[in-house]
Amino acid sequence: MQRCQSVKGDPLWPNFRCGRLFDFPTAPESGWNDASRGSFSNANYEMEIVMTALAPFVISRVFRAPRQVLFEVYTKPEHLAQWLSPDGFHNIHTDMDFRVGGRYHYGIEGPNGMQMWGKQEYLEIVPGERLVHLQSFSTPEGGLGAHPMAPTWPKYMHATTTFEDASDEGTRVTISWVPHESDDIGCQTFDMARPGMEVGFSGTFVKLDAYLLKLLG
Repeated sequence: MQRCQSVKGDPLWPNFRCGRLFDFPTAPESGWNDASRGSFSNANYEMEIVMTALAPFVISRVFRAPRQVLFEVYTKPEHLAQWLSPDGFHNIHTDMDFRVGGRYHYGIEGPNGMQMWGKQEYLEIVPGERLVHLQSFSTPEGGLGAHPMAPTWPKYMHATTTFEDASDEGTRVTISWVPHESDDIGCQTFDMARPGMEVGFSGTFVKLDAYLLKLLG
């Protein structure tokens, strides 16, 4: 749950920005309390709005490879260059400083020479278990970029990847993405893009499966 900051003052209800924008015209004549929308006290014009946070995009797959191998192919540039790109794209640049506070900067190229650049800034690293980073589009020089096909896409994604043992010596990889400090339009763009993200990640997982098969023989 997200909780907007309480406000005191004018009895007219202002607009609130707390992940979404709510627009209420006027305060009630008397004290009001409704758990689905918030609470209001007309004694000092104090109100509090409670809302549901934007749900993350989550996708999970089981790969036929040991957990340590999966962690390595997610954290070493020579491996990432072989599979971390959408179908039809290939890697053209890798630069990694793998530590908390470090980054992975990469470039990929697709049909008709179209290039895209990205950056991962590491926030948490638990070897063999968990990676947390900020994901963003980038410039070739490593600065902050924008989505080349969706200008309202959030500037940053808070991304969490976990690695868990699965049956038959496999590994379950679970990825969770949610906008980081985004405006309302960015959150709406993210929300509408869930089917496309499902397709995109699924295509990348196919490439990862093929690379693991080649790597492990």
